[in-house]
Amino acid sequence: MEKLLLFNNQLTELPYSIGNLKKLKELHIGRNSIESLPESIGKLENLTDLNIYDNPQLTELPKSIVNLKNLKYIHINRNQLKKSQIEILLSKLPNCEILYYGE
Repeated sequence: MEKLLLFNNQLTELPYSIGNLKKLKELHIGRNSIESLPESIGKLENLTDLNIYDNPQLTELPKSIVNLKNLKYIHINRNQLKKSQIEILLSKLPNCEILYYGE
């Protein structure tokens, strides 16, 4: 599987096993109620697009997210993420070309 679309499904969490989807390139989990992402998300080494917008309960990203070296697009607005986390994300992911943050 290369693309997983889970928009608007009232999800509150992702299973730890998400990290087993080694071929995954796109993960779209916007418009849910996700409170946290599992550390295993850092194992998605082929991920290029991550869409986690509009998860208002999401307050922090797992440390392993900096392992996503192929990440080019991340859409993270309408969350409760701290600005310091976003700055770390940008500094650790040099291939990240587009970042949405804010309202």
